[in-house]
Amino acid sequence: MKHQNVAILIVEDNDDFRQLLQSFFEKKGYLAAGVSNGSEALEVLAGDQAALIVLDLNMPVMDGFTAARRIREQERLRQIPIIFVTAYGTLGIELYRDVTTLEGGPIEYLPKPLDLQLLEDLMHRLIREPA
Repeated sequence: MKHQNVAILIVEDNDDFRQLLQSFFEKKGYLAAGVSNGSEALEVLAGDQAALIVLDLNMPVMDGFTAARRIREQERLRQIPIIFVTAYGTLGIELYRDVTTLEGGPIEYLPKPLDLQLLEDLMHRLIREPA
């Protein structure tokens, strides 16, 4: 199924994993773009809107929690759903403070290695496609 004009932004510092996710979303018919840190994500979002952000927590330059906080500070981006991913399990979330304090759209969490079926189920639940 083609999900025209539905963009997913992947923010992941591991090139191979980012490319895997980008390929996964594209095979599902979504537009997918990938960047390697939170700062680059903010640059992309300054010009483009995304229907979903898949955001690694532990990255150089700007970590995922800081990027999410800055995204939530912008009115036009505030409602974009975010799926945090981390190789540190629930400890990863604890290390980066309580993500439930981020107001705005839905925030979910998945541990690495990712279960792609869980990711797909979550993605379908979170994405609101244009009519």
